[in-house]
Amino acid sequence: MAELPQVLHRYQQAFSQGSIESIKRCYASDVIYFDPLYGYLHGDQVGYMWASKFAEFATYTISTGELADQGDGYYNMKYDIAYTSRSQMSIKMAVQCFFKIDDERIVEQSEAFSVHELLRQERGLIGHLMGWNRMMQQSRKNKARRMLLNFMST
Repeated sequence: MAELPQVLHRYQQAFSQGSIESIKRCYASDVIYFDPLYGYLHGDQVGYMWASKFAEFATYTISTGELADQGDGYYNMKYDIAYTSRSQMSIKMAVQCFFKIDDERIVEQSEAFSVHELLRQERGLIGHLMGWNRMMQQSRKNKARRMLLNFMST
């Protein structure tokens, strides 16, 4: 396993402590972020996205796995997240995360996970049978974006 760059170590610590401000300090001011639910986010939107996610968590654990140094400041890391939402829904996800580090800040981040698997856990049998459906996935993505926009406007 490659040694973590300091910023990724701080990032992991901030997550384990649930410190949104510490998470935000790990990012460059003009960070570019992507994940399958929120799509592309830029700058301050990333901090708001994490704050909105943490607001939904009643409990959570994150365990990191492999970290690979891809060279030129690029890293990829696998992690597992398990959380219980405030509505008592339990979710466990495997996530592949890609980082670009520059000047001890995250300047790019992309996360990959299965929206189908997320829908299966959120919606049960319907999510299992229909979670692959583009319309169902788009509906969940729209919900995530609406939640983020609502969070940003408060």
